[in-house]
Amino acid sequence: MARQYGVRLVGPNSVGIINTAIGMNATFAETAPGRYEVGMLSQSGAVASAILDWARSIGLGFSKFVSLGNMADLTDVDFLELLGSDLECKIIVGYLEGITDGRRLMEAARRITSSKPIIVMKVGVTEAGARAAASHTGALATSDAVVDAAFRQTGVIRARTMAELFDYTLCFAYAPRPAGPSVAVVTNAGGPGVMAADAIERMGLKLAVPSAQSEQALRERLPAAAATVNPIDVLGDGDAERYQAVLEVVRDDPAVDAIVVLLTPQRVTEPEQTARVISYIAREQAKPLIAVFMGGEAVGRARALLDEARVPVYAYPERAVRALAALTRYSSYRREAGGG
Repeated sequence: MARQYGVRLVGPNSVGIINTAIGMNATFAETAPGRYEVGMLSQSGAVASAILDWARSIGLGFSKFVSLGNMADLTDVDFLELLGSDLECKIIVGYLEGITDGRRLMEAARRITSSKPIIVMKVGVTEAGARAAASHTGALATSDAVVDAAFRQTGVIRARTMAELFDYTLCFAYAPRPAGPSVAVVTNAGGPGVMAADAIERMGLKLAVPSAQSEQALRERLPAAAATVNPIDVLGDGDAERYQAVLEVVRDDPAVDAIVVLLTPQRVTEPEQTARVISYIAREQAKPLIAVFMGGEAVGRARALLDEARVPVYAYPERAVRALAALTRYSSYRREAGGG
């Protein structure tokens, strides 16, 4: 009937669509998003609803939101092309169980990733997952190796878990693209600094080597017991002022492409004041600054302040570094593809 009368169809088995630019919410999702630059398409209504709820909790909004459903008419590629040409959409995030037209998707993705990132969680790649996807939305199985190769060739960033999809979305939405892979780590505890260093090397990044001038400036600003080599340890009694002094040095060092700043709650730690310092530094620079505030209630308000300031903040070093590595891969792809 839709084809007979020239009507386009979303779904069936769809939660609906949202366009925040015009205040339209044609869904039955529990949570409506605020307005922001993320475009979302999802083949699962439940996954889409979960993402909306998570985004709402941290103040992250969407420009467009599409629950694809079974794609009897309009498909994943149709909406990918729409979001690619949408000037309000700066980042595209997707959850897919199947791909309707692989060649067309690759052509569209290659065009789009030259100017905006695409982050996709593609599931249904195991035998069990493929059976579940077929029963859920009728999606056909696609070889995992083929999906990996297609995404790599077209600059699509692949998330393999929901946690990665959330983490990447947060980092890509809030952080600028790094100019290279060199990362400075600032921490008030040795253990988390080691975790971050391990994750940096494991995920294809590298610890930055601060310049001699930076090392001298750090020695002047830090106690004698502090570590001025990377990771830079401001010690357990590091207050917000000490964090600011160190962050200003590494921010200005051309050998540093990105900064990961770690905080664990200790008796003299100032989580909220330090969060304000990090927010100020992040606003004043073009390098990504990723925060890791480890703990629970003691750092809860500080995390909320960072969310409000649009600074990506994580609970664990590995998740922060993985998201930064994904952003760095995309930045490298953009440079190699001539997209700036």
